Amino acid sequence: MKILVTGGAGYIGSTTSRYLVQQGHDVTIVDNLANGHASAIPKKAQFEKADLLEPKSLNNVFQNKKFDCVIHFAGLIQVAESAQKPLLYYHNNVTG
Repeated sequence: MKILVTGGAGYIGSTTSRYLVQQGHDVTIVDNLANGHASAIPKKAQFEKADLLEPKSLNNVFQNKKFDCVIHFAGLIQVAESAQKPLLYYHNNVTG
């Protein structure tokens, strides 16, 4: 399967991506690297630096490849900050 993993440079996203690659899937990771780490991206996965809140940065990803499924891990995760800035977290985690 061709799988798009958003937030694939984060801990859960990279672990999931590594497993999917090991199972023989064609994995593309989209991450803006705000919280993720490029070093966590599996070598056999394709990486596209893009922000889900900037549709123009996603155009190339969807123009060049069709995906069978998307796994979404590109969310902000700081609990204390989310209580202080709920609209930011809603906008990023739900709208994105």
